[in-house]
Amino acid sequence: MITEIYQWIKNIAFYIILVTAVMNVIPNNNFKKYINLFTGMIMIILVLSPICKFMGINTRLDTNFIKNIYSQELNSVKVDSYHISKESASNLLDQYKKEIGNQVEKIVNKEGYYMVNADVIMNEDSNSEEYGSLEGINVVVANEDKENLKIAVDKIEIGNKHFENPEEISVKNVIEDFYNVGLDNINVSIQR
Repeated sequence: MITEIYQWIKNIAFYIILVTAVMNVIPNNNFKKYINLFTGMIMIILVLSPICKFMGINTRLDTNFIKNIYSQELNSVKVDSYHISKESASNLLDQYKKEIGNQVEKIVNKEGYYMVNADVIMNEDSNSEEYGSLEGINVVVANEDKENLKIAVDKIEIGNKHFENPEEISVKNVIEDFYNVGLDNINVSIQR
């Protein structure tokens, strides 16, 4: 903890020295106000970074950033799909499924598991208005670290009803929050 605080103070001091040196070297006063604005924003980020890290804001910002990129990619796929042949559209959809699978793997890794298999289900009816939209995700994961196993609860069965264990529900909620797909359309299975 103390070494992290020391490193934080060291980074701020180094940045101030660097900015002062740059400001003294710049001959033209016209650009100084823009450089001051830019360096001031970086200074704010440097000062607030430990607080953001402590509160977990970094992870939420990363998740929201990736979620926005996903939405933009989805819209571009919908627009572009009207302009390409059916074979190309099929290839594009396959690549899109693969990319979503990679994103799901990153989400699963953040939750402390590694992905064994992911099946991404998309609307492939080119005549539909929902063409290219995500309809469901089936994921099989396993524990990442065999030494630090959590206490596991197998699926609970009462009569003919099956209940998911809390770990599966937790991973399912994270994926649902990221992709905005209904919980009924996401299946998570944890291998033991």
